[in-house]
Amino acid sequence: MLALQLVIGTGVALLFPMLIYYGIATVRRPPKSSDYLGVHAPLGTDASDLERRSLDDRKQQERAAWQKAQAGYAKILFTVMTPFGVAAIFGGYLLGVSAIGTGLLTGGILCAVYGYARYWNALEPWMRFASIPASLLMLLFIGVKYLGVQ
Repeated sequence: MLALQLVIGTGVALLFPMLIYYGIATVRRPPKSSDYLGVHAPLGTDASDLERRSLDDRKQQERAAWQKAQAGYAKILFTVMTPFGVAAIFGGYLLGVSAIGTGLLTGGILCAVYGYARYWNALEPWMRFASIPASLLMLLFIGVKYLGVQ
């Protein structure tokens, strides 16, 4: 019975973040590098400095557009995955100690962490700092209530 609970909890923990991610990807397709970064033929040895600079500028513009598209998609992941992750954490807490509750808690943590990780570099420093103790306090509160103080 314990093995069955472990398998169910693990399955819920892994499938929940995937459900949210692929739900987002279905509504809004993730950017693909091939849509932004072109394939450039190497310049010959007879290419002028102007041609080389022009190619470098074009590559730089493509990289900037690719990075902007990635950051925009990361923001969408952050704004959807993090709240769903927090909701799953509380949902798992409210279900009590069971395979599904534990799976939702773990899946919610994974979902929130993935949402934060993809957007971490774009977050303001105060938001990075504030989110860590807030998350830790929430998990400590749930842990004390969920497991009880021995």
